[in-house]
Amino acid sequence: MGRGEVGRIEVGYVGSVVYAGVLQDQIGRFRRSHPDVEVVVRSLPIAEVPGMLEAGSLDVGFVRLPMDLPTSLRRHALAEDDYCLALPADHPEAGPVGPVRPSRLRAEPFVVPEHTSGTDEVARRGRFSAQGVASPGNLAAVLPQVSLGHGVAVVPCVVAEAIRLPPSCSKPSLGTLQLG
Repeated sequence: MGRGEVGRIEVGYVGSVVYAGVLQDQIGRFRRSHPDVEVVVRSLPIAEVPGMLEAGSLDVGFVRLPMDLPTSLRRHALAEDDYCLALPADHPEAGPVGPVRPSRLRAEPFVVPEHTSGTDEVARRGRFSAQGVASPGNLAAVLPQVSLGHGVAVVPCVVAEAIRLPPSCSKPSLGTLQLG
């Protein structure tokens, strides 16, 4: 057990790591190299992962950066992704013409995911405070709200590509918006 060859590990993750394939890749590699270790994997709200790691109820956590982590935790980036703007299909900015300028979103209602860094950065660059109309939680719950016309959302591109809900569209926001 001390060498990590037998026993059990607890892994917590947030949805975007599944859509990017990061979790599947890392868990698959670990299982192949440590077949006698039981791996328990569960989806968690992003805000809970750091505390659970510190408390010892998780051994490994997969989160989306940027986020504040306690100094007792180490981080290692496994993938990078840009953010996209998810729009209802009938939105004036939903056409095929390039990225949306942040300032053009000033009056828009935002559907805000639990991890707000993308929304916060768009608002900062556009010099406005995003008006949240809904905070449904995880990313899989955000996109249906957009497709129903409740607002726009800033989401990881990998999620916008993996979950396509009519009538909605996604496009790069701000050209390339890389966070973490």
